[in-house]
Amino acid sequence: MKRFFLIIVLVLIGLNLYAQTGSLKGYVYDESNNEPIAGVNISIQNSDYAATTNQNGFYSFNNLQSKQYDVVMSHIGYQVKIFRIDLETNQKIVKDIHLIPTPINLGEITVTSTFKDILLRDEPMSVEVVTSDQILFDNNITISDAMKNEPGVSVTRDGLWTTDVAIRGLSKFNVVTLIDGNRIETSTAHAARLSLIDVNDIERIEVIKGGASALYGSGAMGGVLNVITKSGYYSEGFNVGGSFTSGYNTVNKGSLGNVSINASDDRWYAKFSGTMRNASDAETPSGKLNSRFRDNNINASIGVRPTGSHELIFNYQKFDANDVGIPGGTPFPSAATARYISSSRELLSGEYRIKNLMPSLLSFSFKFYHQKIIRDLELIPNANAIINPGAKHVMNGLQIQTKFLINKSNLLIAGIDSWQRSYDGYRYKHVIPANQTVFEKPLPNSKFRSVGIYGQNEIQLMGKKIKLSLGGRFDFIKITNDEVNNPIRITTNGVINNTPPVNEIGSFEKNNVNNYSWSGNIGLLYKFNENFNTSLNYSHSFRSPNLEERYQYIELLGNTYLGNPELEPEIGDLFDLGFRYYGKKISFRISAFYNFLNNLMIDRFDYADNVYRKQNVGSAELYGFEFSIDYNIWGSLVTYANAAYVNGKDKETEGYLPEIPPLNGVLGLKGSLLKLVRMDFYVKAADNQSRTASDETETPGFAFYNFTISSMPIDIFMAKLSIIGGVENLFNKSYRNHLSTYRGLIVNEPGRNFYIKLNLTW
Repeated sequence: MKRFFLIIVLVLIGLNLYAQTGSLKGYVYDESNNEPIAGVNISIQNSDYAATTNQNGFYSFNNLQSKQYDVVMSHIGYQVKIFRIDLETNQKIVKDIHLIPTPINLGEITVTSTFKDILLRDEPMSVEVVTSDQILFDNNITISDAMKNEPGVSVTRDGLWTTDVAIRGLSKFNVVTLIDGNRIETSTAHAARLSLIDVNDIERIEVIKGGASALYGSGAMGGVLNVITKSGYYSEGFNVGGSFTSGYNTVNKGSLGNVSINASDDRWYAKFSGTMRNASDAETPSGKLNSRFRDNNINASIGVRPTGSHELIFNYQKFDANDVGIPGGTPFPSAATARYISSSRELLSGEYRIKNLMPSLLSFSFKFYHQKIIRDLELIPNANAIINPGAKHVMNGLQIQTKFLINKSNLLIAGIDSWQRSYDGYRYKHVIPANQTVFEKPLPNSKFRSVGIYGQNEIQLMGKKIKLSLGGRFDFIKITNDEVNNPIRITTNGVINNTPPVNEIGSFEKNNVNNYSWSGNIGLLYKFNENFNTSLNYSHSFRSPNLEERYQYIELLGNTYLGNPELEPEIGDLFDLGFRYYGKKISFRISAFYNFLNNLMIDRFDYADNVYRKQNVGSAELYGFEFSIDYNIWGSLVTYANAAYVNGKDKETEGYLPEIPPLNGVLGLKGSLLKLVRMDFYVKAADNQSRTASDETETPGFAFYNFTISSMPIDIFMAKLSIIGGVENLFNKSYRNHLSTYRGLIVNEPGRNFYIKLNLTW
């Protein structure tokens, strides 16, 4: 089998090398000041060729077939540029391009999370994008913070460091998180998966809002969050560049330092970055929040292309955090103090890509990744006990994908997506007065395996006025677990008892469960004209119960939470209708959605055993809307606003669903002044949330103000310096995020925060 696969690959390589000739290269500049633009996305229509300009604005395509091409250039803040070239055999075309700046959102950024390079304005699905420029200009501790102002995306907090996101009222359980396309799977309680990614090393964040199981399988009912890290760039001849960023926050005395180095040629690139951060407990209007942390990250990537169409990419990431304060969490007793002693993530991935093998076979890619997350906690519920839970979560994934151009108006994407998560955990309970230590397994050693086969067909009709997207996926899921009888052993005054009485509540038999699930989507985009379009999406999605929901045994001297091996997958039917307009003075997007879900998984109290146990509870509905608008008042001055609303009902009890964000939105003013500085002033507001579940706390409404100002890049020898400063929560507003899990006396968000950043690039 291996020999057959190798022969096929060699044949494809041979065909590819034989068929391709010619090249296209050049530089991209800002038309207003003739400065080079880094990070411009460049794609060739009806092919799988894509490139990004380096820090000098350079781009290149090699080994192009002799034919006519339409080239698309896009970058946020600039009008999209499309031009045509006629490439003859062995011809080398050099073409420099000047992009026209635009102060408003024109949907001009290219997104890739739907498995193709496509302009945001042309994607039928609802997608939000945050770029590296936005992340640098704002103050963000985690990936979640970078998404805090995007409509339909809500930050769920357990402190400043431990955060996640909810999308359209569906929690992190229903959101698939990816790092460079690699799935992150870890514990659902205090997972901090988004906190284990360096926010200072992000190229962009793409969020699919709505059911995406047809693309990404189990867990994507609410959407997908794909974090794309900064990569290296190919260049014309040998080139070395880099950047240095430092910053400071007053609210938690937080400091950071980040350095990035890039080296490249036209055949290879190498990139390295590293970050160190340190912070104390954050100040709130009602006292200090247990939220200190220390962390560091390294990220390295290497790309090699022996020809313009063949590429090998290797990535390595290592993130470590220590002494991280955790102020909240439902499983913890209200008076407890908690922290991560340590938490780490390590990722190694390798990918082989072949592009434009034949006129109809645009690409073939093969990718493998290995990811390990280790978490060690300390919980002190009272003066008489210390509890130390911990676990190792290992992910292995394999992805194979092909793209076929059936004709100029029909693109087919097909692939195999396979991954496995392995869990190995422990829990020590130290009872101080009795000098006793109890060793338990909060989950049995277990594995979650998934193999999915998917296909996505993109069809353009009526001269590209209509775009029809049809997708389907079949998943085979296998879950296995070892037998566990808790407690495993008890040590009292140094005497070990390896056969203590078994607690039936927290013990599980050896088990083997198979799930077979299918999902599908239909998307339609209709262009009334070049600036105005409407979209309609339907998806049938699913979520198989994860390891914690099946087998968890959380007993931290407070309430007890148990899993349920008999849980059925959640099933969802999700609808989305949107209208978008992109004009020179004004642009807006509005969408409405309705989601119907079956077999919801919740914690329901079992009075017989006096525990909370996971149960399927029937059906629920979520519905709401999102709206965003940009208006160019004058010159580069823009006023902008967005709003999001969602309501969730349990159809069985007619009660409200828990953890639904209130009506919220942003109103702001941004722009540049005298071409010397750019500024952004906005108010973030939320209504009171009284539509709560029976055991959920209501939260009052709030509004707070943020202001950021940044210098335009200042030339310093061979480098450019940007100085960024701002203030968050300008009037030191005392408020609570409805999706936070803070416990005890301090339940408010941080108070006024002044921050400053220095960014030097060369």
